[in-house]
Formats: sequence, C-alpha cells, structure tokens
Amino acid sequence: MAELTTSYSPGDLALFVQQQLSDVARFLGWTDPTYPDGDFDEVINATLLSLGLTTSTALAAVTDIAKVRAVAMYHAWKQARAKAVLAVNYSADGVSVSRDQIMAHINQMLSDIEAEAAQYGVAPGYKAEVVPLDYPASPYGLRERGYYGH
Repeated sequence: MAELTTSYSPGDLALFVQQQLSDVARFLGWTDPTYPDGDFDEVINATLLSLGLTTSTALAAVTDIAKVRAVAMYHAWKQARAKAVLAVNYSADGVSVSRDQIMAHINQMLSDIEAEAAQYGVAPGYKAEVVPLDYPASPYGLRERGYYGH
C-alpha cells in the first residue's frame, strides 16, 4: 500500500490532478504535468491563490492534504468544463463520443467536488442569514425581523 503524501510541490500536485482527471485530461489534450509551463499551470495557480499562497514553495508547507486535494480538484474540474465547451463530437474506429457525454461527466464531477471544496471556503457555498428589516417610512411603525427570500 502506498503511503499518503504529506506535502505537495506544484509539479506533484499537477501530476495528481492529471491522474485524477485521467481520460478527461487526455481528451482535453492535457498531457504535460510539469510546472511551470505544463498543461495544468492555471489549475495550480488558481489552487495557490485559493489557499492564500503567494509562492509555489509555500505549497509544500501546507499540511492539510485533504484541503489541497479538494481545492485543486475543484479548480481542475472548473478548468476542464471551460475547455470542454469547445470540444466537438467525434467518431473513429467504430467508437463515437459526444460532447454531451463529456460535459455531463465533467459537470457531475464538479458538482461532487464542490461540496468538499466548500468546506474550505473555495466552492460556492450557501447560507441563510437573518437580518433586521426596518421600515422607517412606514405610517404603521413596522419593524420586523425576517429572512431575505424566505
């Protein structure tokens, strides 16, 4: 059994992302996990920014590996969705793949990782906020507390 990594360099994280995206990465033409100047640079840069890091060497000091992975995969699936929009349907050697299939898969994977990444304040999260509503111009002296949008 392989040991779980305790830190990531940007290159190691790019390789992890490539392995997780697997066939989708190949479909998108993302074959070079080197950093910098590889196919995953923007995913790694967005991950660094989301983690509040200003240098790639600071990534190695992050000890919350689950957080690093969730944030990286969130940005990877977002980037994959953006790039796959330009993909076209194709068929060769009796096999056909439609863009709809790829987009459905990417959207499902992005949806799956959003909940995990939201724990770390990265993906869209949802919350309800109770705020006072004040109607100073009301002739009836209404002052209420309530929810926006119920």
